[in-house]
Amino acid sequence: MTPTSFAAFQNLFRQHRDHRRKIRLLGVSLSGLAHGAEQLDLLSAERRAKLEKLTRATDLLRDRFGFGSVQFRRLAALR
Repeated sequence: MTPTSFAAFQNLFRQHRDHRRKIRLLGVSLSGLAHGAEQLDLLSAERRAKLEKLTRATDLLRDRFGFGSVQFRRLAALR
């Protein structure tokens, strides 16, 4: 969130807040923002290629043996 968008959010919050009601959670969503013509890539080309290869292999194993047969380590840790 940029300082400008955060200031706009704060202004809207102050204008519309009902002090009689407690706030437990407040969310802000921004969409349709663009800086350039394309999305920035967070992975290097080599790492992206490895991840795509891993994903294809995982999909093939899941198709053959069922979805629960293969899981990425981070997903398995969340069970």
